[in-house]
This record gives sequence, structure tokens and C-alpha cells, in this order.
Amino acid sequence: GAVQPGEVKARLGQNHPNPFTRSTTIPYYVPETSISAQLKIYSLNGQEVYSTELMQRGEGQIEVPAQTMSAGNYIYQLLVDGQTVDNKKMLLSD
Repeated sequence: GAVQPGEVKARLGQNHPNPFTRSTTIPYYVPETSISAQLKIYSLNGQEVYSTELMQRGEGQIEVPAQTMSAGNYIYQLLVDGQTVDNKKMLLSD
């Protein structure tokens, strides 16, 4: 049947490749009705190292370059309309 409003929720996929060296791609889904969506990446000590506005609605993916980050574990987060949807871990190797 038809998809009813409220059934489709935003989601965050696992980055690939993981671990990565130069760049990694993060898949996501942002509902068409969303006003704002951001992807943020944090080091394990909570420092924000990357943030970008996601303009695309529906299924999307974003490529994140590693050049501003040093090797190690990171947590990336999808925020939709100011609410945290999900967090996942990724590993940057040197």
C-alpha cells in the first residue's frame, strides 16, 4: 500500500570503506518533509571535526575527505530538524 506520513524515518548508514584512508562515503536517508539535516563527525573526545548541511532529501550519500582529520576512531552523527537520528563509528587509518 501507500506509505503513510510518519512511517519513513531518517536513517544513517555505515560508512564505506571502513576503515578508510583518503575519503569515505556515508549513506543516509532524509525524509522529504525535513526542514534541515546535518552530518557531523566527532573525535572520541567530543570535538567536532566536520560538519555539513545535507541538501538532498530521500536516499543520499556524502563523500567525506580525510584530509582535515588524523588517524583514529570517530563518531558520525545524523541530525534532522535539530534532533539526533543516529550515531555510528568509523575508523580512519594512516
